[in-house]
Amino acid sequence: KIKENRMVGKSSSSVVGARERSLREVKGKDYYWIVLRTKIKFAAREYALGHLRESPEDTRYLAHVGHLFVDSGPTATHTTHKHAALLLQKARDLGFEGGGKFFRELATSHMRTYLSGGLKSEREHLVYASKAWKVALTYLENATSSSCWTSCAMAYSYLGEFKEAATALGQLVSNFPNLKNLTNVLFESSTLMKRLRRFEQAKNFLYNC
Repeated sequence: KIKENRMVGKSSSSVVGARERSLREVKGKDYYWIVLRTKIKFAAREYALGHLRESPEDTRYLAHVGHLFVDSGPTATHTTHKHAALLLQKARDLGFEGGGKFFRELATSHMRTYLSGGLKSEREHLVYASKAWKVALTYLENATSSSCWTSCAMAYSYLGEFKEAATALGQLVSNFPNLKNLTNVLFESSTLMKRLRRFEQAKNFLYNC
């Protein structure tokens, strides 16, 4: 299990402070609305976290607060990504049965946590991300999204599970023939096949690039 951190108090305040400093660079009327939306999101998180202090086993609220941390915008930090991952994973571990969006956000938050962690990144987040993608892609809304298959392949590739990564990229090649970056997908598929010592398939992918 990933070690859980406390998610209230100074961490939330520091996140908002950093976000507002970044937002000061925005000029024009949009600044007011961006700041307002940011403060509303922060207030919503604080309200929900207060409820969780009283009912820590409320899986619906755990998932709800996790969603609020996922939806942190372009100024999100490693801390907000990790809070999202921990909250959503806790909800799942307690038996929360979410839909396609829940599992997509669970996988995404774990992957973002790993990618934003630098040298201190924890491999467990990749494991959780790959497990979440396996469930998420059983839902039509995710299975018809090329970005979901790409993210799934990335998680498996970082884990060193090249067979599963190649399968995910194979779905991209088969089901999204008009994909804008199809050449890159074919090249990556060729690289994975080479790692798996499937040289004939690697050659075919490379030939079609």
